[in-house]
Amino acid sequence: MIEKSLKIYQSTKNKINALNYAMYMINWDSETEAPVGCLEERSKQLGNITEMIVSLSHKKTYVNALKDIIANKDKVDEITWLSASKEFEELEKELKVPSKELVNYQILLATSGQTWLEAKQTNDYKHFAPKLDKIITWQKKYIKYLETPNCKGYNVLLDTYEKGFTEEDYDKFFDTLRTELVPFVKEILSKKPIDDSFNKEYYPIELQKEFAKYLLKVMCFDKTKNVIKESEHPFTTGYGTTDERITCHYYDHLLTSFIFSIIHEMGHATYEKNCDPKFDDTALSGGSTMAMHESQSRFYENIVGRSYQFWKTHYPILKQTFVEQLKDISLDQFYRAINKVENSLIRTEADELTYPLHIMIRYEIEKKIFNNEVKTKDLPKLWINFIKNI
Repeated sequence: MIEKSLKIYQSTKNKINALNYAMYMINWDSETEAPVGCLEERSKQLGNITEMIVSLSHKKTYVNALKDIIANKDKVDEITWLSASKEFEELEKELKVPSKELVNYQILLATSGQTWLEAKQTNDYKHFAPKLDKIITWQKKYIKYLETPNCKGYNVLLDTYEKGFTEEDYDKFFDTLRTELVPFVKEILSKKPIDDSFNKEYYPIELQKEFAKYLLKVMCFDKTKNVIKESEHPFTTGYGTTDERITCHYYDHLLTSFIFSIIHEMGHATYEKNCDPKFDDTALSGGSTMAMHESQSRFYENIVGRSYQFWKTHYPILKQTFVEQLKDISLDQFYRAINKVENSLIRTEADELTYPLHIMIRYEIEKKIFNNEVKTKDLPKLWINFIKNI
C-alpha cells in the first residue's frame, strides 16, 4: 500500500514541480522584460497553469497518498515524510477554497502588477486602487474560508507568513518600538544632520552598472547559477539551489540605492544557494521562514554592507568609478553618510534605525484593513497620518 502511495506522490509531484517551474519563469519574465502587450495572454496562460496545478494537487488519489505517507512515518525516509507533511498542511488550507477562486486570484495578481507599475510611475494611487481593492476583498474571503476557533481574522494571514505568531505577539513587539525606538530616533533627528549631499549628485547609470559588476564579484555572484536584471522594485527569486535571480533598480541621482539593493538581494540569494541541495524539488526547498530570509538579507546589507571595514577595502574602487563626484569625499565622510539616520518616505531606502518603523506602519495599516476599519480609497490618508504622528 505504501509503495503505491509513494509512486502516486512522486509521479504527481514531478508534474506539479514542472508546472511550478513554468509559473516561476513566466513571473520572472513578467517582472523583468516581458512586453506590456502580452499581459492579457500571459495572464490567461498563468490561469491555465494554475488550473492544472489545482487539478493535480486536489485529486483524491494524491490527497490520500499524502495521508498514507504521513501515517507511515516509519516506512518512508525522513525527507519524504517531512515534505509530504508540509505539502498536506498547505493543501488542507487550499482545499477549503473553491478551485475557481484560486485560479481567478492568480489571474488577478498577474494583471495587477502592470497596473501597480503604471500607478507608481505616474504617482497615481487611484489607478491602482480598484485592483488593490479586489486583492483585499479576496484576502478577506480567504480568511473566512480558513478561520478556526483558535485562529481568526488577521491572524489567519499572519500565521501564513510566520507560523504560530499572532496580533498579540506583534502588538507587544511594536509597542516596544514605540516606547523605546521612536524616542531614540527623534533624539537623533534633533541633532545636526550628516551631510550626504554628494549622494544626490549625477551618477551615470552605465558607471553604476560597472561598479555593480565589481560588487557582485565581491558578493560571490556565480554566473553559472545567478542572474541579475533590472526591475522597478528590487527582488530575489529562485528555484532550488542552482537558480537564484536578483534584480536592481538604478537612479542617476541616488548613488547608494543600487549598492545596498544589490547587497541586500545577494543576501537573499546567498541564503538560498547555501541550502542543502537534497531538499531541491521537495516542499522543504528554500529558506525556512520569511523572517529568517529577511534576517540574512539585512545582515548582509547593514552589518556587512554598512561597516567601515567593508568600505575600507571597496571604497577606493567606488572612487575610481566616480572620480569627479567623489574626489573630495573621504572614506570617513562616506561611511558616516551611508549610516545617516533620517526620515524617509521610502521603505527600501530607509536607514537601519528607521526601517523598523516603516514595518510598524504597514502592520498597523494591515490591521485596520482586515478589521474593516478603513476603506481602500482612504489608505493614502491613513498612511500620511501614521507618518506624521509616529
